[in-house]
Amino acid sequence: MKHFSKKLPWLLGGTLIAAYLLYGFWPKPILVDTVKVTRGALTVTIDDDGETRIREKFLMTAPVTGKLLRLQLHPGDLVERNKTELMRILPVDPTLLDTRSQAESEARVQAADAAYEESKASLASAEESAELAKNHYDRAVKLHNSNSISQAEFDDAEYQHRIAQAILRSLGSRVKVRLYEKELARAAFLRVSDSKDGGNSAAMKILSPIDGRVLRVLHEDSSVVTAGTAILELGDPQDVELRIDVLSIYAVGIEPGSRVFIENWGGDYRLHGIVRVVEPSAFLKISALGVEEKRVNVIVDFVEPWDQRKNLGDGFRVETRIVARSTSEDSLKVASGAVFRQGQAWHVFRIRNGRADLVTVKVGETNGQETEVREGLKEGEMVILHPSDQIRHGVSIKEAD
Repeated sequence: MKHFSKKLPWLLGGTLIAAYLLYGFWPKPILVDTVKVTRGALTVTIDDDGETRIREKFLMTAPVTGKLLRLQLHPGDLVERNKTELMRILPVDPTLLDTRSQAESEARVQAADAAYEESKASLASAEESAELAKNHYDRAVKLHNSNSISQAEFDDAEYQHRIAQAILRSLGSRVKVRLYEKELARAAFLRVSDSKDGGNSAAMKILSPIDGRVLRVLHEDSSVVTAGTAILELGDPQDVELRIDVLSIYAVGIEPGSRVFIENWGGDYRLHGIVRVVEPSAFLKISALGVEEKRVNVIVDFVEPWDQRKNLGDGFRVETRIVARSTSEDSLKVASGAVFRQGQAWHVFRIRNGRADLVTVKVGETNGQETEVREGLKEGEMVILHPSDQIRHGVSIKEAD
C-alpha cells in the first residue's frame, strides 16, 4: 500500500497529461455560415447600363440657302409652337426665288401632306388595338378579382394593355412629327412664293414647330449657310425613353412587355419600365477591354409619370435589370453560394445532427444570387454557405452566430 501511494502522484500526472493530449488532438467542430432553404419566386435578370433619350428630336435645319442671323436661343430655353422664333435667314442668292426652288418646296409640301395622312391612319389602327387591349384588361381585372383566371393570365393581359398604350403614344408622337414636318414644309413654300412677289429684302423667320426646349445649338454665329445646314435641336424633355444595348446572346431571351428595373439613376428609389421593342439588327461595339461585342438595342418605356423622374434628362446613364425569366411562387430556392459542382452533378452540404451531409441536387434557374433547387432538398433545411476545403461529408460543424 505504501508502495502504491508513492506511485499515485505519477499515475495522476500521467492521466492528466493523457487527458490534455486527447483534448488537444480531438477534432474540433468547424465554424461555418449557414443559410435556410426557402420557397418563393426567383427572377432571372439581364443587368446592363442604359441611356435615356428623348423619343422624338427635331433637328432644325436651314430650309433655304441664305445668311443666317445670330441665334438668340441657348440650350434649355423654352420654345412654343408657332410663337418662338428660332432663326432668321436673309436671302443672298437669286436662286432662292427661282422656279425650281418653288417647285421643290411645293413637292415637299405634298410629300409632307401624304406622310401626315399615312401616320393618322396608323394612329387610328393603334387606337382600335389599344381599345381592344383595354377591354381584355378590364375583363381580366374582373376575372382576377373573382379568382377565375390565373395570375399569369392576368399579368399577360396587363402587359398587353401597357404595350398597346406605349404603341399608341409612339404613333401619336409620330403623327405630331409628320404634322410639324408638314407645317415646316408649308412655311418654307409660302415664304418662297411671297419672295417671288417682291419680298426679297425681308428675312425668313422660322418658328418653333413644337412646345418643348432647345436641346443643342449647333450653329450659333451669323454666317451664310446652305439649305440643309443643321442649326439647332429641339425636343420635349417629358417624352423620354430608355435605350439599353445588351449582348446579342442575351437579347434573344428578351420579349416586348418584359419588366425592367431602373436603379442608380440619381434618385433614392427604383424606377420601372416595360420593354417596347427589341431592335432586330445588332451592331458591333468595342468594350473597355478592347473586345469586339455584338450588341442589340432594347427600347424601354418608363412606367412612372414624368413628375417622379423629371430630373432625368436626355443622354443620362442608368443601371438596369431586365427580367428575362421568373419561376413560380412555390419554387424551392437556396443561396447560390451554397451550391457547388463536383464531377457532373451539383451538390450542397446539408446540416444533419451537427455534421455535414453531402447531398446531390438538381438545379434549375439561377440569377447569381439565388438558385432554384428542383430535387434533393426540402424547405426549411439548413445548408452550408461557401463551404471551404475543410468541409467533408460527416465532419463535425458548428453554425456561426
